Amino acid sequence: MSLHLETVGQGPDLVLLHGWGMHGGVWGPVVEALADSFRLHLLDLPGLGHSGSITPYTLDSLVGAVAEIAPACAAVCGWSLGGQVALRWALTRPQQIEKLVLVGTTPCFVSGADWDAGIDAEVFRQFAAQVQQDYRATLSRFLALQAELHQMQQSVHEESRRVAQLEAQLGTLHKIQQTIGSDARLAEWLAGNHFSRQPRFWPRRAGGVTRTASRGRGPIPSRRRCPCAKAARRAVPRENPGSLRTRVPTCPRP
Repeated sequence: MSLHLETVGQGPDLVLLHGWGMHGGVWGPVVEALADSFRLHLLDLPGLGHSGSITPYTLDSLVGAVAEIAPACAAVCGWSLGGQVALRWALTRPQQIEKLVLVGTTPCFVSGADWDAGIDAEVFRQFAAQVQQDYRATLSRFLALQAELHQMQQSVHEESRRVAQLEAQLGTLHKIQQTIGSDARLAEWLAGNHFSRQPRFWPRRAGGVTRTASRGRGPIPSRRRCPCAKAARRAVPRENPGSLRTRVPTCPRP
C-alpha cells in the first residue's frame, strides 16, 4: 500500500510525521520556514488524511509503511503519534534515521506498570468509545483541546519571559548596590554630602543638585554645576564684578 506523500523544498532530506487525527498539511507553517533549507517529505500516516488504512494497525506496521516510501537516509521529525512512529523507526531501522526530532512525544499514551506519565487507561477507553460513536464531534473537541493547550503554553512562555526580565533587572540593581557600597565617594555623592557647606534646612536629595528652601521658596539650583551661571561670569567684565547679579537671569533649570 502506498501512502500519500508530498515533497517540497531543496536541501537535506527531512521527513515530517504528523500526529493523531491530523494529516501532512498541519506542517504548513513549518514548510514555509524550512523549504529553502530542506527537502521536506510530508506524508499522511495510514488511515489518516489521504492515506488508506492498513491491517494490522500496529506501531511496527506503521513504521514499515512509512519506511517503504521514505528516503534511504533522512532526518525525521515526529509530532505526537508521529513521534512514536519515529521512535520505533529509529529503534528498528537506525540506518535510515540520520537525526531524530520529537515534538510533544511520549513513548506511551497510557499509564502502566512501567510507565506512569501517560493518561489513565479508563480515560483512554472512554475516548476510544467516543471516537466510535461520533468521530467528527470527538475530533473537533480534540482539536479544540490542542488549540487551548497551545494558548496555555504561549501564556506560560510569556510569563516566563517576564519573570526572566524581572530577574535580570533585580540582578542589575544588586550590582549597582554593590558598586555603591564599595565606593565611599559615590555613596556620599548620592547622599548629598559632596557639598562642603550645606544649610541644615535644605533636605538632602540624590546628587544635591536641586533642593527645596524653607518658607515656601522655589528650588535653588547649585551654582557650582549650573552652566548658565558659568557662562554669565565669563561675560561680565572684571572691572565691574558687581554687575553679575543684575545680568545673570534666574536659571530655568530646577
